[in-house]
Amino acid sequence: MLRTLLPLALTLAACSTPQGPPLHEAAGEINLSLYEGLDRLSPGDAFDLKFSYVTEYDQTLKVLGDGQCSFVGLGTRQVAGLLPSELEAQLQEAYAAVLPGRDPSVAVVVREQALDQVYVMGEVRSPGAHALPRSGEMSFLQALSLAGGFDKSSSWLSNVLLVRYDPATRTQRSWVVDARPQHWGEADALILQEYDVIFVPNTRIDQAIINVNNWVWGILPIGGNNAARLFAPGTPGT
Repeated sequence: MLRTLLPLALTLAACSTPQGPPLHEAAGEINLSLYEGLDRLSPGDAFDLKFSYVTEYDQTLKVLGDGQCSFVGLGTRQVAGLLPSELEAQLQEAYAAVLPGRDPSVAVVVREQALDQVYVMGEVRSPGAHALPRSGEMSFLQALSLAGGFDKSSSWLSNVLLVRYDPATRTQRSWVVDARPQHWGEADALILQEYDVIFVPNTRIDQAIINVNNWVWGILPIGGNNAARLFAPGTPGT
């Protein structure tokens, strides 16, 4: 589903919005969408799987880059984006079928958390992933600075795209903002969260659509039946 809807949504974002609202004006609305729930499993996290009775199934696991882990007796399963309690419930149900007549009570104990990341792509000097600080916040402009700043010769700063993944609903939202330097000194900072994708396009927006689609599909911890949906800019899922 994501592969189909993402290019369409980005096409609409690019064509129907020739220029987004100034960065400081968009910040208030976008900051309201920040996730404030419990920490969810992410690629790079390590956790112990501890069974109350079938201890031969105990494991120490690390979430792979694609958001999956391989469990004894179950095989590979998608875990990134889940709360530890959600994973416990899923595993208990799955192991009840694998271990008939035995108590599959299990606890997921997180032992190490990887640094959360955001992604800055497109017409910047150093595109790629950038780690969020463990304490404090990272703003849109700080992320842009970590990416080396924008390419003055090719960037289309009045039409920068921000894609945000909501781990609670497993959906995405997107906004187009005007991030030209004249809007940088305003009071409201746009705050980023894990898996945010900033894309600074050039005038070849058709190729930009392809690039964003490939990146977002590859970096978000979703897949299969958990595929997220991307909606038109600023429009929540229904």
